[in-house]
Amino acid sequence: HVRQHFSEPLSLNSVAEAVRLNPAYLSHIFKKEMGMGFSEYLQQQRMEYAKRALRKDDRSAKEVAQEAGFYDYRHFSKLFKKLTGLGPTEWRRSTF
Repeated sequence: HVRQHFSEPLSLNSVAEAVRLNPAYLSHIFKKEMGMGFSEYLQQQRMEYAKRALRKDDRSAKEVAQEAGFYDYRHFSKLFKKLTGLGPTEWRRSTF
């Protein structure tokens, strides 16, 4: 569900409702099975999408961020740099 809907506003509660599980139980089994918490996994899915999208076309980094589910570009940019060591525009230039 998360992989298919990562670009939408997701929360542990909304996913738990979609898969018909108690949120606390989903959180527990998610961490056990995935080795990370729900929020970290969602962030990872969104960042992987953003990195791929920045490599493959010339849409603006802001557009890519929104498509990945990040609606605050400044937050996205800071997080992207924290995780990759480069800002989104620098990442794009370094991969071509």
